[in-house]
Amino acid sequence: RLGAALGSQDKDWKVAVALIRFIALTGCRLSEGRLLRWDHIEGARAVLPDSKTGPRVLWVGRKARTVLGSLPRVSDYVFSERGKAITQARLYELWRRIRADCGFGQMRLHDLRHSFASTAVNRGVGRRTIGGLLGHSDLSTTQGYAHRSETAARCAADRVGKKLTSALGGPSTV
Repeated sequence: RLGAALGSQDKDWKVAVALIRFIALTGCRLSEGRLLRWDHIEGARAVLPDSKTGPRVLWVGRKARTVLGSLPRVSDYVFSERGKAITQARLYELWRRIRADCGFGQMRLHDLRHSFASTAVNRGVGRRTIGGLLGHSDLSTTQGYAHRSETAARCAADRVGKKLTSALGGPSTV
């Protein structure tokens, strides 16, 4: 639903749509994306001189680099309008429309960061790696972002149980 809603707004809100996609694809903080400068980008990473936790590297995957490649370099800022970094007010204006179109209620832009972390957990990415991707200095912070789905947890429990049952010499089926 989010992808379709963003696609329907892309013509009139190109920069804001690109920023929302970038946040979803990288798990970056809103301020890190909004204030990202072209000179921060070095191939598959962006070296951020200042973030909430100090200087950090933001890893930019192939799909996120495609988003960056769709933007013109008209300013020092990647996500710019009229030569300046896109404003939070402009971004939130679009986000309210997107939320309404998708029926997302009170979903926050920051929730895209949580979704990034949860997707990573459910794809088997380790918490330490996820913490690095999110720029967390403390792994306990990552714990609050990464929510494992019930299906993934159930499947994991079944796989572990099957292996341990085999190792313990018990029945292989119940």
